[in-house]
Amino acid sequence: MKKMISLIILFFSFNVLSAPINHVANLNDDLYNELIDFLFEEASSLSNYTMYPRDHRPPIIKKTKEQMQKQVCPDDPNNCYNLAAFYDTDKNEIVYDEMLDIDNNNDNSFIVHEIVHSLQFYHNGDSIFKDCESTKATELEAYTVQNKYLKKMGVFAQYGEALRFLICDGTN
Repeated sequence: MKKMISLIILFFSFNVLSAPINHVANLNDDLYNELIDFLFEEASSLSNYTMYPRDHRPPIIKKTKEQMQKQVCPDDPNNCYNLAAFYDTDKNEIVYDEMLDIDNNNDNSFIVHEIVHSLQFYHNGDSIFKDCESTKATELEAYTVQNKYLKKMGVFAQYGEALRFLICDGTN
């Protein structure tokens, strides 16, 4: 079964995404690459996970909402309507919604969140999914780092607060 850690805004967020993207990601663009390097460094620093080797770093891929829904929720695309970004453990890639403006700190914080998931998976493997409590802890850690990043960047938004009230039913 494909394992993906996803950020579903509908359930765990109280904020709205920013305006459509105005910076087209171009892998040859020095500013884009500098931003991506910065986001990886911030995720590592704020999470206290050591960075993996650069050749293991997941690519960051922009996709349409429809493409993301097909990849994450092919049987029920409406269940993923509010998906902003996700980390695909099988492909070792981070995918984000083309509507995110990655030059905007609020929007690129979702990429930081997913980089944290890639670091969690790199350091801890499948144990981050072993049960409901582990999965919840994995998400809480990523939201905590995302919120630290936002505060550091002067953005006063908080994500993931509703997740703190999620109760695992004991059936895993």
